[in-house]
Amino acid sequence: MSEGPGYRLRLFLSVDLAGSTAFKNGAGGQLKDNDPFPLWVGSIRQFYREFPLLVRQHFERVSVGSRSATDYGPCPEVWKSIGDELLFCARLLSHEHLAGCIGGFLAALDSYGKILDASGKHMDVKGAGWVAAFPAANVTVTSTELPSTTDYLAEDLENEADKTPRGFDFLGRDIDSGFRVARHATSDRFIASIELAWLLSEAHRNRFVGCNFGYHGRHILKGVLKERPYPIISLDTERSTSRRDVRSYEQALLPTVSLDSTKIRDFCGAFMKDEGIELPVLNRDGESLDQSSLPGSYRKFLLSAKETLRENAERDKAEREAGEEPDGIATELPDDVIELAKNQINKIL
Repeated sequence: MSEGPGYRLRLFLSVDLAGSTAFKNGAGGQLKDNDPFPLWVGSIRQFYREFPLLVRQHFERVSVGSRSATDYGPCPEVWKSIGDELLFCARLLSHEHLAGCIGGFLAALDSYGKILDASGKHMDVKGAGWVAAFPAANVTVTSTELPSTTDYLAEDLENEADKTPRGFDFLGRDIDSGFRVARHATSDRFIASIELAWLLSEAHRNRFVGCNFGYHGRHILKGVLKERPYPIISLDTERSTSRRDVRSYEQALLPTVSLDSTKIRDFCGAFMKDEGIELPVLNRDGESLDQSSLPGSYRKFLLSAKETLRENAERDKAEREAGEEPDGIATELPDDVIELAKNQINKIL
């Protein structure tokens, strides 16, 4: 039986086909041979089919330290598709696992971009990523009607969402802000949310991931941070060697300083503290989460969960004493299970 859902951090990755609208209205709108569909339909189908395969293939090839990424956790799974965009999700298990997920995804962007280049450069791919904490301040929901709120306090529900995100939806402020940040992605810039950039800077310092950070100032994101300007931080995904050379020479002309991971980490940390953004909690491989460091929103969630369990237990007891059949899932929770759940929550608090 459930002891209440534990804290978890999920990574969300977005890949979008850039230039798809122009392609549909141009060369992609043509018919070929006896195919009843225009060319762009086949291109989108190929994207849906092949890009997830590339993510998995590259994830399995990524090395973090002296070990394979697969040793640290599972590959990101497709969460949903929205038009010309594919979204992936993975529950993060460690900094090393994060490094493997990002490394595999960036490699897939590079590979599929080259495939598009070879087919005529009509379209390109652009990527973005963000993290969100569950079960608070973000929530997991399913389209299946549940008989009681107790079900939403079950670890089993969150575990199933970790394994098969396609059957669930994820809602909350971090999800909303992630979609807003992703709009700043370009083919040569993988955009990371402030929380993800902070985690990646730490992973980079520990040599778990290799990446070049970029900073593009602050921009107002509708509905995010009460529309105070939000930092746009990127990872370099430029494929063209000649363009990389041009950028390198251009940067040498500008009065800028290099963006190393320590500067990114310090800036992101200070910005989140100033804006009241909770730091995402992620341990190193083999380490246990420090319960005292879990975010305040999660601790408040556990207090509410404890009260809900108490009220359900009292209601069920009153119904049993009255000789009535209790309604909903709470009828299946014996007193010893309720006490076990309460003890577990008290340990965390």
